[in-house]
Amino acid sequence: MDQIVKPSDIRDELIHYAKFGGAKRFYLGHKLIDNFYGIREASRTDWTGYPGSGKTELMLEALWNCANYYDHKHLICMPDAGSVSEIAAKLFHKVTGKRLERYYWTSEGRQEADNLATTQEIDRYLPEILHYFKILRNGSHYTPSQYWEYAEKHKEKLEIFSAVIDSFNHMTQDLDGL
Repeated sequence: MDQIVKPSDIRDELIHYAKFGGAKRFYLGHKLIDNFYGIREASRTDWTGYPGSGKTELMLEALWNCANYYDHKHLICMPDAGSVSEIAAKLFHKVTGKRLERYYWTSEGRQEADNLATTQEIDRYLPEILHYFKILRNGSHYTPSQYWEYAEKHKEKLEIFSAVIDSFNHMTQDLDGL
């Protein structure tokens, strides 16, 4: 029972929190979401849901808005999203609204893209995208712990604000000690 928090255990801490607030919170570009969530410094967020439910799209939107608003840079490990080129294509679409693939799928079936990027647009936007999004090659070869250690070790050099995994179940798993 000594593990259950009592008012006297946290009273002073809660008064301090009320007076000074918690960690700095960053706006994600959506007022409705801001009422409930913002990225906080020195925190971790796990987004879960069914495949295809929009987790990756929401995450990339949040990261791009933080890059836009706060000049944040992000290390990303996205073994679930495909090759480095496929990841870059997702980021390119998020940043520019332009598609790199000729076809895409909706609930109505295969659609032909009418907003394809030109070579000139790729040349223009790719450096900016890779400035803000540091894509880790071969992310599936890392365990989640190795990835976090890599991010921490290279945080200053890469000037990253965040490190993101999408999704860890496509990474090597360290099962020692289980």
